[in-house]
Amino acid sequence: TSIGAIVRQREALIRLNNVDDSVSSDENMKAMEICFAQFLVLSWLHKRHANIFHGKSLKTMHKCDEKSIQFLIHPSGLSTDHQDFKDAMDECLKDFKSFMTQGAETLAFLNEYFKPAYLKVLSKLPDDAKKLLESDEQKTDCWDYIIKLTHSVKDLKIKLVNYKERKNLSPQEPLVPITPSQWQEAEAWVLIGGEILGRGLSIPHLAITLFLRNPNNPNFDTAVQQMRFCCYRKSYLPLLQVYAPSDIVQDYFD
Repeated sequence: TSIGAIVRQREALIRLNNVDDSVSSDENMKAMEICFAQFLVLSWLHKRHANIFHGKSLKTMHKCDEKSIQFLIHPSGLSTDHQDFKDAMDECLKDFKSFMTQGAETLAFLNEYFKPAYLKVLSKLPDDAKKLLESDEQKTDCWDYIIKLTHSVKDLKIKLVNYKERKNLSPQEPLVPITPSQWQEAEAWVLIGGEILGRGLSIPHLAITLFLRNPNNPNFDTAVQQMRFCCYRKSYLPLLQVYAPSDIVQDYFD
């Protein structure tokens, strides 16, 4: 897909109208939680209904060659900010897992995160797909899948991607998946980092991006490179979401 297609796509670019300018503001952390909830629903959709995810007919038995989808968090160029979001993401996952299994708190979680995320994804789909997924059976299946996914260290990977983290890995361990087989090792990836993610890295099934970094003097070629974060696959263009502060969104429109 193209930069123009992303910008023209209705509601693909979502403005974060922050009062607090700090990267690790409560507003940005809240946005991260909202993105994560929607990402979990999208992971279910990709796993259970690849035909709907890729814009195919309901009658089509479409099988996607990619096992996983990805969620990218790009807070800034500072490794300390990356670590803040990695810690926050780990805590968010811990809370989600806890709330899913604790009686009254489960209902509160459903109403605050799961239901809005599910409806957000459905709002981007054609009427026939929406009607199918509105059934209680599909909602229950999605909920069961999310519980299983969030409790699996094998299928859900939260990965820090920066130069500092590279030093902590063995020479054999990749900083970020590169080959198709490496991406197939999990069903859902959350990637958090800076410069490395903005240097032409292919993230094959990127679905949601939380993009908080705006250079002081953005050049056109830099902006084009960064817009790769918005993804590559035209087949699921309607489902793409890029959350960013208003000035970044305006830069992309410009």
